[in-house]
Amino acid sequence: MSNSYSDQGGFSRHCLVDCLGPTQYVPIAKACALANKAGEKRFDAEVYGVRSTFSSYQYRVWSFENVQKRYQALTGSNKSFADEALESAGVMPVLMADGIVQAGHF
Repeated sequence: MSNSYSDQGGFSRHCLVDCLGPTQYVPIAKACALANKAGEKRFDAEVYGVRSTFSSYQYRVWSFENVQKRYQALTGSNKSFADEALESAGVMPVLMADGIVQAGHF
């Protein structure tokens, strides 16, 4: 069954835009990963326009690393689809701007 979001390779444009969008997952996960890398237990991030302080959790860092690795592993039409969706959602280049941030403990 088809919808208005044109599914390809297990991704839907709707999920990429709404779940990874620049207003929720990416800012928190990226800030958490960078804070963890710097040895910080707390970090600030803006979500839906509100700046807040969050705790750094190893699982969040690990999951962000895996999102980055899965994106990096995409090829062909799946990569093209993801690039277009992530760029239009404002997720790129932020998602990969600092390279893959290693969790280090898992």
